[in-house]
Amino acid sequence: MSMDTTFPDNKGLWRAITIPSLHHVFYVVIIAWETLAAVICWIGVIKCFRARSGDAVEFHRAKDVAMGGLTLVLLLFTVVFLAVGGEWFLMWQSATWNSQPAAFRMIGTTGVVLLFLSLPDEEIENRKLL
Repeated sequence: MSMDTTFPDNKGLWRAITIPSLHHVFYVVIIAWETLAAVICWIGVIKCFRARSGDAVEFHRAKDVAMGGLTLVLLLFTVVFLAVGGEWFLMWQSATWNSQPAAFRMIGTTGVVLLFLSLPDEEIENRKLL
């Protein structure tokens, strides 16, 4: 956030935040967001695990919490790391502090899992055909 490793002649250095206590606040918010998302995802896993022996409709309904946790992960890495970090703080200019490739991998992995999880189960589709 201090933008000390970006291009020295860039016109966006006015956006830098150089107050260490604000850095700590941002870090705590990110860690809390990650922790909340992880807890919600684990609750979703437990909910889906318990519904695994039920019918497809029951299992499909159990996916809601896990999908919410995955959505929080997508929002974190898209908004905080790509939009705010990458564009506002020009993280892409830094060879040292550029976490955009890692954020993009998290977005891709989480997005694929979220897409897979959101697919309707076969039994539900078969009921629609009847």
